Amino acid sequence: MTPAEILAAHRSQPYADLAAACAHELPPDLTGVLVNLHVVRAAALRGEATDPWVASPEQFRSDRRRHGEAIRAAEAAGSVQFTEPLRMTDLLPGLLIAARRYPGLPLRLIELGACAGLLLVPEAYRITYPHSTWSPQAARTQLTAQLDVPQELLDTALHITDRLGLDLSPVDPGAPGSYDHLRSFAWAGDPSREPRLASALSAVAQDPPEVMRADATVALPDVLADRVERDVVTVVIESGLSAYLSPLESLRLGRTLDAMAGRGPLMLISRSAAGSGTDDLPTTTTVLDLGQRWRRTYAATDLLSERTRWIAPRSVAELTR
Repeated sequence: MTPAEILAAHRSQPYADLAAACAHELPPDLTGVLVNLHVVRAAALRGEATDPWVASPEQFRSDRRRHGEAIRAAEAAGSVQFTEPLRMTDLLPGLLIAARRYPGLPLRLIELGACAGLLLVPEAYRITYPHSTWSPQAARTQLTAQLDVPQELLDTALHITDRLGLDLSPVDPGAPGSYDHLRSFAWAGDPSREPRLASALSAVAQDPPEVMRADATVALPDVLADRVERDVVTVVIESGLSAYLSPLESLRLGRTLDAMAGRGPLMLISRSAAGSGTDDLPTTTTVLDLGQRWRRTYAATDLLSERTRWIAPRSVAELTR
């Protein structure tokens, strides 16, 4: 699929229209197109361009020419830095499954590609699911989810002893400019994304987790060597990073996790694991117990539009065995 077709399929029609109209002037890959849109939108948020959420192709072309130097620098860096707090709604069941598989043991969270660390603090969110609610006392913001998560699973005690993120370009959730920087990467088409992002940044900034500046695939072996222990469940969270990894980097990541699985309880929650998904939600959210060679796929996922659907058994006993 072309970038324009991908953007249209993921319900971002304004960006799809720009990508189609300017196809011969933009990079041929989705990451390159998103980098161009990010640079122009960042300029628009400073009052120096027309917002590509509403721009005509002619306005977008003009702004690309005006900000060509910044675009070339961003294309050389080649990274798309965005975080979506809504991802917490389908990562949370994985955390609770991990807690149920090792009752009495605390969790230690490590997130790959953590950005601002918004997914390392599940207790910051009150989440309303269709027939159930996650409502920790420390919640400081609200999310509404599509997943039909069993209330029995949400009632599981969750004790997190520490948390660490790894990211090439960490974002301080409380720093001036962080919100505009991240919203410059937000796709047109979902008006709820920006206020949700602002609220989550504010909530997590009150007690932000540590996010280390590092290449996750390079730093992870040392991080795990220092943290995997018998009396704690180490949970690695991968909410979309693997989509940007080369085959060699993916292989390195898998070998690292396999090598550490014998040191103590080690689990992986991945939003981009290969799976059957459904016709309109092609990937899955999966929790894996790496030491016991056990996996449970519990949600079908669209990594770009953030749509999700529960596809696992509703029986918690069946879900976790």
